[in-house]
Amino acid sequence: MKHLISDSPIGIGEGRDDILLLFQACKQPEILEMLLEFGCDVNAACPSEVEFQGRLIPAGQTPLHVAAADGNLISVKILLQYGANKEARDENSATPLLVSCAAGQDEVTTYLYQICLENKPSSSVAAWSEQTLLQASRFGFLHPVRLICEKGLANVNCFDVYDGVTPLMAASRAGHPEVVRYLLAQKNVDFTRRDKVRQWSAEEYARANSHSECLSLLLDAQRIMASEESDFKSVNPEESKTEIFDGKS
Repeated sequence: MKHLISDSPIGIGEGRDDILLLFQACKQPEILEMLLEFGCDVNAACPSEVEFQGRLIPAGQTPLHVAAADGNLISVKILLQYGANKEARDENSATPLLVSCAAGQDEVTTYLYQICLENKPSSSVAAWSEQTLLQASRFGFLHPVRLICEKGLANVNCFDVYDGVTPLMAASRAGHPEVVRYLLAQKNVDFTRRDKVRQWSAEEYARANSHSECLSLLLDAQRIMASEESDFKSVNPEESKTEIFDGKS
């Protein structure tokens, strides 16, 4: 069967041949489907990091990861039809959805995003969306950030349960200005919020990691907010008063 895919031997040991055969077949949907019909494991995972067709495949990646990274929507659909695990994670905890994001495969990303939401109970949609929003912000994947925010599936100020880091903090810490810019444009985003561990805000994360473009965006947002508050107080002086009256003269 191997000669149907390539004339050159894979040559890294029989234990990985079936997995790499499936990886190669992801570029040829007809052969991929034939292999799956013959009983190849659709969820076979690479046991260790391996170089494959000019790139490193992390341990734990499945054919669905590879097809998603390649942007091969037909192969992605075939793999899912044969029972591929859409939530499978590699050694870096990356799902096929995140792998497609990293590769800039927007069409596959949108499709996998929709598939991941299918048949999820309403109680778990928000939790999944918030986790995905945090991961996408951390890695700088703007496309899924937009998908989630535009559909209103997650609170833009959601936070990691362990350290309290929000999407804006995650993007600022990692230095992803496009994601920071987009999140700052969202209604009700709180850029003054602080995490649980260091009590740092998004600004402090950007400053500590020398992400000057992110820092500039955050400082601009603060200046705009201060200016708007000043304008509001000058136009509505009575509403800006904070005295509390108890009714006694």
